[in-house]
Amino acid sequence: MRAAALPEALTTQQRKQERDEITTEDAAKPSMDPTAGFDLKFSVSKSVSTLWAVSDTGTQALIAQAHHARCRTCWRSSSTMSR
Repeated sequence: MRAAALPEALTTQQRKQERDEITTEDAAKPSMDPTAGFDLKFSVSKSVSTLWAVSDTGTQALIAQAHHARCRTCWRSSSTMSR
């Protein structure tokens, strides 16, 4: 776009030099291309948190194991989606 706006009075050599400068400037600019991503949140619902809070130590451990297993499954699934 910027090259199209160059003055008509420029010589062929001047126009080439200006276009080269524009190309160099544009190449130095950071890319603004959008990048898709995922925001994963690994937290249990309030009812599970409440159950964990009122449970004995053994049940708390089982709930934590189940949660960690689900987190691993979700993480693996998200990793395959991004390929």
